[in-house]
Amino acid sequence: MPDSWLQRPESERLIFTWANQYTAQNYTVAGFVNMVAPDKTDYYFGDVPQSVPQLGKYILIYQRKS
Repeated sequence: MPDSWLQRPESERLIFTWANQYTAQNYTVAGFVNMVAPDKTDYYFGDVPQSVPQLGKYILIYQRKS
């Protein structure tokens, strides 16, 4: 997962800017999976928190707006 859409300082920003705008306009966050450690994963669905005590590698789950 560390290499998924790996962004570097010299990366072209167009795809990231477009994706952020498109996602914000068309989707809401429906779930959040926080992989804090190899033996600890926290799952949040429905009421997704704005922040967590410890952020590890994570996955956001989106639901399309109607």
